[in-house]
Amino acid sequence: PDVVFKLVLEDSINGLIIDLCESYYDTKAYMYLEDSLALGDTTEIECNDDFCTASHGEPYTSYIEMGHQLYGGVSAGTYYIVVDGYGSSVTSNQGDYVMHLQIMQPPPDLVYNVYKDGNLVAGHLPDSVLTFTDSDATLAGSHYWVTASRIMELSSDRPWYGPPDYEFPTADFDIEYVESDRSNELAVAVDNTPPAAFALVTPPDGESLDITEDNIGGSQIFAWSASSDPNGYELTYHILWETETDTGMFQIMDDTTGNAVLVPIQVMADVMSSLAQGGTYIRDWSWTVYADDGWDIVEASNGPRTITLDVGWYLGINDEALVPDVFALHQNYPNPFNPVTTIRYDVPEQSVVTIDIYNVLGQRVAELANGIHDPGFHTVMWNGTNMSGHPQASGMYFYHITAGDFRDVKKLLLLK
Repeated sequence: PDVVFKLVLEDSINGLIIDLCESYYDTKAYMYLEDSLALGDTTEIECNDDFCTASHGEPYTSYIEMGHQLYGGVSAGTYYIVVDGYGSSVTSNQGDYVMHLQIMQPPPDLVYNVYKDGNLVAGHLPDSVLTFTDSDATLAGSHYWVTASRIMELSSDRPWYGPPDYEFPTADFDIEYVESDRSNELAVAVDNTPPAAFALVTPPDGESLDITEDNIGGSQIFAWSASSDPNGYELTYHILWETETDTGMFQIMDDTTGNAVLVPIQVMADVMSSLAQGGTYIRDWSWTVYADDGWDIVEASNGPRTITLDVGWYLGINDEALVPDVFALHQNYPNPFNPVTTIRYDVPEQSVVTIDIYNVLGQRVAELANGIHDPGFHTVMWNGTNMSGHPQASGMYFYHITAGDFRDVKKLLLLK
């Protein structure tokens, strides 16, 4: 048997949805207007059959959607909803039907759209919204503008739609939001807030480090407190060490995203050796750290600090054995390297020493030393360039020493 519901609308509404999609047996739905029935017209104003399938599997359920704001919606009045039940492929004409009634909410008559660099980033904003916040704005800046869209009927003359039959017009009928030209154009960029203040922690200012046999295999830590970026960008820390030489300021820089770096003391000894001039084996170095958010750079509040390095032992100055016993070529450090590596070699007697760099094809690409050397412990540095000063490609190279009758060759690896 059919089930009949009486629906009384005291006021007109935008539209009505009759949803039986989750019913447990086959349904067909009709809707009649009481005024038409009183005149003997039993033609339904809406009908639907086999529209949807329930989530639990029933395939032949119904759904009706009627009314539209441009047609005045659904008028006030008395209506009858008829649910017609059939045999079910799932429940064999048994079970419950489920019906939801819902008033259709009219779309806004006027909405706003926000564009960023030509791309829509916020569409159909109600006209009550007066501001828009772009959470993805960047320091690079963007071009914004606004358009307005009004809902309009884009159609030719159409037949009447409404009581008593609510026959949906089939004439040329289209409803769309029609967008205006753009306005409120402006270019906007986020104001960057520099990284927060931070400070150097260790080593303390004025620290002295004697490089000895006991610590040559260790490392010296350089640490600082953490900064932070109010804009949420990742910070890079630039560490700068520098010392004054006869030819100007000698600088070494390193980058990290952490709050400390460990510098091998062997590297410090090699750098000091390469700078040793006229017996200068003690040097004052200044060091500081900069926090960089990609836009602004802030130096540590208590930088720079100084550290004094004494490489006398390493150079043999503080040792009874001031001269090596034999010729020797040591492995470069660091290896692999980028951009600079240090090569140590020992000369026990005055000799003409040449040190050359060769590529894997056997071609000489650089000359690091060529001349008379006094007895002692020597170092030379290679920055990965050829004899014309052009950078060499990543790969394996060989460094070769000739000193009197002494010959030796070792491998090194340049990585970029």
